[in-house]
Amino acid sequence: MSEPTVNSDLLLCENQFYTKANEVKSLLITKKAQKEAITASKDGLKTQRIASSVLSRAKEFLDKTKDTPIETQT
Repeated sequence: MSEPTVNSDLLLCENQFYTKANEVKSLLITKKAQKEAITASKDGLKTQRIASSVLSRAKEFLDKTKDTPIETQT
């Protein structure tokens, strides 16, 4: 049985074959950018949820203390 021949001009990346290294590099840069965008989006949503939670609790606190007279020391 003979050894399989390898075409050194063919590159496998992301389950697709490419003939130029710069195509692979471009694909990897795009994939990295997409991953960073997804991560940033998730972090942004997490921050938004935390902020809305804090704001709602702050509003509840202010509503409860609104009618409480402020004691002053004399």
